[in-house]
Amino acid sequence: SDIGEAESMTVEEAKRRCAADSTCEGFTFEGTDPQGPASGGPINLKASFDCVDADWVSYRKVRADSEDSCPAGPEGAACRGEPALAPASSQVAAPRHDWKAFEGCAIPAGSDIGEAESMTVEEAKRRCAADSTCEGFTFEGTDPQGPASGGPINLKASFDCVDADWVSYRKVRADSEDSCPAGPEG
Repeated sequence: SDIGEAESMTVEEAKRRCAADSTCEGFTFEGTDPQGPASGGPINLKASFDCVDADWVSYRKVRADSEDSCPAGPEGAACRGEPALAPASSQVAAPRHDWKAFEGCAIPAGSDIGEAESMTVEEAKRRCAADSTCEGFTFEGTDPQGPASGGPINLKASFDCVDADWVSYRKVRADSEDSCPAGPEG
């Protein structure tokens, strides 16, 4: 169901081209990085959308005025995403989330998801939102815009808050009232 030949382009360009084409249902590319294909590889615009388990990233066009047509439950998790064109692979798809920042709060050691990595707060939000096990992230410093000296950000599978010169963000489902920290602070 390819629309034309696969072409090298950015994810943003693929979003624009798919949005402008009424026959386009999404696009896909090889790799696991939602920011784009490795080594500038090609992106395939698609006239139909179906998810399969593979080391590919897929974005699905979701119209703001329509119901999401993904299957319910875990079998549909790979194709559910945020409004507009959203990542659809199981590595990057996630329900829409809001974020609550807690200054002077560190998520304690343990429950790390992978190694701490240098990234922006926005990238940490995207990566945490894409991981169903991620409850939040934390970094050293006092500026909620990012870690001091470009230091690493830790994604976390649990959320608790201890007093420290750190900032933590908690993932909150957009339809949830839950925005209080865990433990005695909440």
